[in-house]
Amino acid sequence: MRVRPKKVKGQFGFWIEDLFNFPAFTFPAIDLELSERRFLWIPDEPGYAPEGSSQTWYWFVQDFEVEVTWKARENALLMSLKMTNLSELPLTIYAIDPARITIDPLLLKNPAQLSIFQNGFQSWSPTRFRKANDTMKFPRIKSFGEMNHYTDSGFWKRKDGLLSNQFLVLKEQSALEAGIFGFLTQKTGLGEIFWQTTERGQLTCRLDFGGKELLPEQTLRTEALYMASENWPDIVENYADAVGEAMSARVPDRPLVGWSSWYEYYTKISQSDMLANARIAGSQPELGIEYIQLDDGYQTAVGDWLVRKKSFPEPLVKLAEAIKSHGMKAGIWLAPFMASTKSILYREHPQWFLRDTNGKTIDCGFNPNWSGRSLALDLTHPDLQDWLHNLFAALRAAGFEFFKLDFLFAGVRKGHRFNPQQSPLESYRTGLQIIREAVGEETHILGCGAPLGGSVGLVDSMRVSTDVKEVWEPKIFRFLGRGCDIPSLKDSLRNNLTRSFLNRRWWINDPDCLVVRDYHSKLTTAEIKLMLTVVGLSGGNVFYGDALSRLPHERLVWIQQILPPSAFTAQPVYLEDEEYAERIILQKGNLRLEAHLNWTNKPEEVEFQHTEAHEQGYAFDFWQGKMVSTNHAVSIPPHGVVVLIQPTEKIGDVPRVVGNNFHLAGSVDGRIQTQFNSSSGDLTLQGKFISSTSGKVAIEFPRELTLNEKALPMEVMGLEQWAGGFIFAIEAAAPWSVKLKLRKKI
Repeated sequence: MRVRPKKVKGQFGFWIEDLFNFPAFTFPAIDLELSERRFLWIPDEPGYAPEGSSQTWYWFVQDFEVEVTWKARENALLMSLKMTNLSELPLTIYAIDPARITIDPLLLKNPAQLSIFQNGFQSWSPTRFRKANDTMKFPRIKSFGEMNHYTDSGFWKRKDGLLSNQFLVLKEQSALEAGIFGFLTQKTGLGEIFWQTTERGQLTCRLDFGGKELLPEQTLRTEALYMASENWPDIVENYADAVGEAMSARVPDRPLVGWSSWYEYYTKISQSDMLANARIAGSQPELGIEYIQLDDGYQTAVGDWLVRKKSFPEPLVKLAEAIKSHGMKAGIWLAPFMASTKSILYREHPQWFLRDTNGKTIDCGFNPNWSGRSLALDLTHPDLQDWLHNLFAALRAAGFEFFKLDFLFAGVRKGHRFNPQQSPLESYRTGLQIIREAVGEETHILGCGAPLGGSVGLVDSMRVSTDVKEVWEPKIFRFLGRGCDIPSLKDSLRNNLTRSFLNRRWWINDPDCLVVRDYHSKLTTAEIKLMLTVVGLSGGNVFYGDALSRLPHERLVWIQQILPPSAFTAQPVYLEDEEYAERIILQKGNLRLEAHLNWTNKPEEVEFQHTEAHEQGYAFDFWQGKMVSTNHAVSIPPHGVVVLIQPTEKIGDVPRVVGNNFHLAGSVDGRIQTQFNSSSGDLTLQGKFISSTSGKVAIEFPRELTLNEKALPMEVMGLEQWAGGFIFAIEAAAPWSVKLKLRKKI
């Protein structure tokens, strides 16, 4: 990609060549205020480039200086803007558009064949493929928007395009090649990419500073704008890698396994409920639970985190001590960047709250689980900062080692701050840094309802979807919350797939809790197994969401079949850039796991294409625990899944594992392996890092070998023969080793 200065229709800017196979013209713009005069600056004359420089241009304006720098980086182009206040008064910066890119109209001949990959503002916001001629849809109830989108955006309510946060991908549906436009960091300005669907498409790459003051002689350097052309999905994976490196992402060694109180008890949780579940988790180590997390409902009001309801008669330290006595770590939920109008905090410290130009507090949306309105706190206020630090230091000292921080979007709401030199995003990161300092580097922080990019480097894991729910899709809320993601299994799973590439690049993804119960739930068995499949292949956290005492043994086993979580993240596959993934694929070595998903309300017949490696045309069906033929269609129930495991190469002279149902990823990620001694004919099956104590393992034998069925070990409880070998039903606690005897066929 090459950049050169150019004048187009009287506008000065830059011409970018070889960007996504088309030329593009771009220019910067700054929305600012000086001496109570707000205006938009765009270049009205050529920039000055020092002699011999082809990367940096300057504009000298009466009250400020603008510097634009371009830099090539591997397959990407980086562009940043620096602004210096030359006046004797503060400048107020509302927004900086490092680039307003005009797209070649030839590319827009048929916009319906062009796809936009749109990233949502925060954890609960929809992330998905959209048609390039789509426009934004807005909720019928204001509160839905406030809890789903960045409603403070200057683009909110625009009806002529699509808004993506931090990055956007432009892609032709029939091709793999794509172009990405995104910000490399999110520390000062909140990144937005607006795709304007007009005859001549325009991408506005904006950093929203929300009225940040720039003092005389101060300089503001924007986040670098990252532009690249590459094949999907490499393009988003490489971008995420670059952001993670630039933001010093915190990526723990492994995902968490825990239990959370929310989806069973909601706000009716009690201390006795917490202790009952902790006792069960501690007495059944096969469940693999490491954390017991108290969610919303223990506090008298949002904001009064140390004032307990009557259902918690003892100080929280007693709960943490009891959880630890059962061999687990204690976790707790807070929404630390907001407080209720019913709270003591609001009554005693009204000066700690963010306010608009009229002095009115900033509402963060209606939550039916809480009394009163929820208001945004001013995270730049020194006294509020001391309170925040002391609160989290006290909870950490009480024994809590895991913090779920929710409704964090409140930290980036616009308003008048105690320190106007901090943008909303800087204020947000200040709040998270205070919490991190209070709880320590070793404590795990999970972000939720959080602006994604601005949280990188400060949280250890992140919810990447809306809340799961005991229902597939609530139709009435879909109608009222048009354009929003609704707490539901369908929307939760969709986002966990579209944001899967963030896992182990920005943090550990948190796909929300598993809700597998057979009571107080409208989910079918097929829907539950789809949920288990998506979560189990996410490589993210796994949290139980039901009362452990009420779960049938069979459903506990389903969860154990995805524990401990896999170290690998499966790759979603989209047909013609549809909103919902058609398949999920995990392939390591010579084994391939392929999950086929049915998002429709009717059964689907799917034709499977087995590889050239298998003359027989077989695969192991994980959830059915048997070999199936891939030479004919397989039926997938509504909202269901079929998970097939196949080798990708022809068998050699050594037996091999071709499937199992001990662990969803176990055949592929190396948990279940074989060792063969050709001299003695001993075949040893080994299983490790598996929670299930019973399951099946499918072994394929070379044609000249077969099993000595008279010498089966005691761990083998059953045996099934199939065209290429045997399926062994095994009962053993991991790590286990089962020795089989093979012989040559006569």
